[in-house]
Amino acid sequence: MKKNIVKTIGAATVLLGGLMQVAQAHTIVSALGAPASSTDVWSLTCPKGVAKVQGYVRETRVVGDATRISLSIVHATKPFRALNTVAPNAAANSPIINVVAGTGQYLVLVTRSLPGINSKDIETYNGTIHCLAANNVEIGSEPVLVQNQ
Repeated sequence: MKKNIVKTIGAATVLLGGLMQVAQAHTIVSALGAPASSTDVWSLTCPKGVAKVQGYVRETRVVGDATRISLSIVHATKPFRALNTVAPNAAANSPIINVVAGTGQYLVLVTRSLPGINSKDIETYNGTIHCLAANNVEIGSEPVLVQNQ
């Protein structure tokens, strides 16, 4: 009986974990360390048919300072195709940016503007990144965190 309960709980956990990943598609969520210019780097590969990458960011933890969270989207082989946006405060999303550079590899950088008040002063954020066709239909893959500061 005990083994069946453990198996059922394990199966439910795996199932719910899979469902939660689907529900969070193209969402980036992480935290930036206390040093100024701490930067998380996300990688995104957009398949054939993509016209642009769209994104925004929101600061989710206010630490009592003037720190702002910014999001930059850069096409890896077309670096002149890049844009930046800044979340105005923890209560609002940054303006949406669209980098029109087509298919390929993109780097998404999330950076904090000021150092923390102390070494435990992290800034949390969330945002959304989409690979979009010219008609704004989403095509694409999941962003992958490749540098976590």
